[in-house]
Amino acid sequence: MQRFLLILLKFSLLTIITSQNQAQISIVNDLKKNLKIFCNDCNEEYFSFCTENYNHRKNTALASYVYIGNEKFAISSRAEKIKNELDNLRLSEKCKLKYCYFYFSKVSDFDMSFPKEIALLPIAISALDINHTTNYKGVGVWGLQYVPAAKFDFPGDINFDNRLNPQFSSKTAAKYLSHLYTIYGRWDYTIAAYLTSPIYINKIIDSSRDENFFSVLPEDIIQIFDRLVALIYWFEENPITESFNLCPEKSIDTVKIIDKIHFEQIAAVLNIDIAELKNLNNVFISEIIDGKRREKIFLLPAGYGQKFYELYDSICSYNVEKYFPKGMENITDSSKDLNPPHVPGPDYEKIYYIIVSGDNLGSIAQKFGVKISEIQEWNNIDGTKIYAGQEIVIWKKKGEINQVRNNITNNEVKFQTNKQNFDPSKYELVETYEVKKGDSAYKIAQKYSWATADEILEWNGISDPSKLQVGQKLKIYRKKK
Repeated sequence: MQRFLLILLKFSLLTIITSQNQAQISIVNDLKKNLKIFCNDCNEEYFSFCTENYNHRKNTALASYVYIGNEKFAISSRAEKIKNELDNLRLSEKCKLKYCYFYFSKVSDFDMSFPKEIALLPIAISALDINHTTNYKGVGVWGLQYVPAAKFDFPGDINFDNRLNPQFSSKTAAKYLSHLYTIYGRWDYTIAAYLTSPIYINKIIDSSRDENFFSVLPEDIIQIFDRLVALIYWFEENPITESFNLCPEKSIDTVKIIDKIHFEQIAAVLNIDIAELKNLNNVFISEIIDGKRREKIFLLPAGYGQKFYELYDSICSYNVEKYFPKGMENITDSSKDLNPPHVPGPDYEKIYYIIVSGDNLGSIAQKFGVKISEIQEWNNIDGTKIYAGQEIVIWKKKGEINQVRNNITNNEVKFQTNKQNFDPSKYELVETYEVKKGDSAYKIAQKYSWATADEILEWNGISDPSKLQVGQKLKIYRKKK
């Protein structure tokens, strides 16, 4: 029996090691495949100046860590192996990898204070797979989640997902990361919160004060950090010395759609291969383009734009009963089914609700007249576990706000809507806090169990948390009972 158990243990360890090796090799193999797709707009001649003058700067000493900004990140054995796999890329692949680093640095509109290494994060997350999905409902090369995307821009609807557009997701991810960094003040917390959710990471931070932060992170998040560290390490030896420019996009025509149209209607009337249309318009996650509620931009092969407008009525009416049979409007109407009202949009206002003892998702949903699934989606909640003191977001149409007021008590809602200003008469001043070196809004809020970082900033009229100064005096309030 003991011999059998020993054999079983050895087999289990071998399986774990094999799976880890396969994971690190897989990311590089996926990267090889996706580099070709992602750099499709660039012809091979574009990279000739790079391949002919390639700069490689081999470190003479074995590195043990890399930097993101001024923060150290250890090089794990897995990161070392991934870096070695990157060393084995073909010269043309290395040049394309350099271009992708340049691309994300360029299109993300990073603040000048952003560490340049953050531009490698999408490569670490998705290996440049534009259709990538994460375990945390993130989508696209940046693994961008829906709720943060909605906070900073219009991400899509039931038929359309702008997170699949690398330029959109790059700009939106940069805004979200900047927002998170002003809260946490350090990049390990910021990146982990971006990949999962701030609520989840706050719990980990609170429970791991005496432990290594990385030791309690989920394995898939640790893997992304290892990939990021490997990429940073690799670029230290393969710096970008070339003068890259963004590759010119392929010649295409851009049209605007204000009706509901099916891909096959366009393909049939204009005699275009539907596969080509889908390839040009990967942001559409179904074959329906719904421009009724919000105008949609659609891409066509060069030379088809004028023909599209000339035959627009014919396209809309072509086999319309086949694609949009009567009685099926509600199924395909993105204005009615956005999974939740998925994109709240300009007609909705945000309510911040503080969970109290005895609450559950069902009672909260009933109180606000929304679905449990909507609350879960808006707040990145998996399952039904919530806790007293947790702040969640509820979206309601503007005309329904007054009705909601009748169903709730004042102490349950911290801000009635996202437009209400702080009213000092409803609070008592507890003390004045002096900002110390290393402080962030999040760190200060941890000192006061009843306050959040956003509240402290609002109490003191601070719109940009990065402007906190050492020695600055902050007023700390508590709501009157």
